[in-house]
Amino acid sequence: MAEVMTPLKGKVALVTGSAVRIGQVIVERLAEAGAAVVVHCLTSLDAGQEVVRKIEDSGGTALLVAADISAPQGRAELRDATLQEYGRLDLLVNSASTFERTKFPDVGLDGWRAMMAVNAEAPYFLIQEFLPQLQESKGSVINLIDTSAHKPWPNHTHYSASKSALLSITKSLAVELAPAVRVNAVAPGVILFQDWESESRREKVLEQIPMGRQGTPSEVADAVLFLAAGPSY
Repeated sequence: MAEVMTPLKGKVALVTGSAVRIGQVIVERLAEAGAAVVVHCLTSLDAGQEVVRKIEDSGGTALLVAADISAPQGRAELRDATLQEYGRLDLLVNSASTFERTKFPDVGLDGWRAMMAVNAEAPYFLIQEFLPQLQESKGSVINLIDTSAHKPWPNHTHYSASKSALLSITKSLAVELAPAVRVNAVAPGVILFQDWESESRREKVLEQIPMGRQGTPSEVADAVLFLAAGPSY
């Protein structure tokens, strides 16, 4: 039987937005690598409980926390629950994200603020909340951004702006928090289409990808695990 590699054994990892979609695959991959994990969600409690059950059935350790990380109180609740259960944090993966396709004239102040609160403000202040623990453990932060941070999409101005902000946060904190804490970002390409996207639009998007296909959540998780467990420089 092949030996199971557990490069994160003894480590604690928190993945926001990890009850569904890409975040779910990331948290499961980190658990497979030996980390005790925090599965975070906002309203997807049933899905989150299923993720925890799956991890525990495979011999891993997982905690489910439901919190609104767009608000200071929710971020504090997530911090307190994590530290009460594990007493430390080695890896913070900011995966939670909100997405909306809206023409520029239709983006109101509330929509702008909601987008920024989840995609930029929450990661920024969660790093701040856990900074003492991350510094103590010589830990790591991995932010999930988007290719739109480099090449904005039409009808996604506030989404693209929020991901550009997170990219800037990543670059700034990578310098400011070094060498105690490593800060990196992963920018997935086309991984999961939205349900409302037509087949013709999907085909048009795929035609622009050199690989000729969309990526998979598992491939994103591989990149996250590489940054978490691989290079320390």
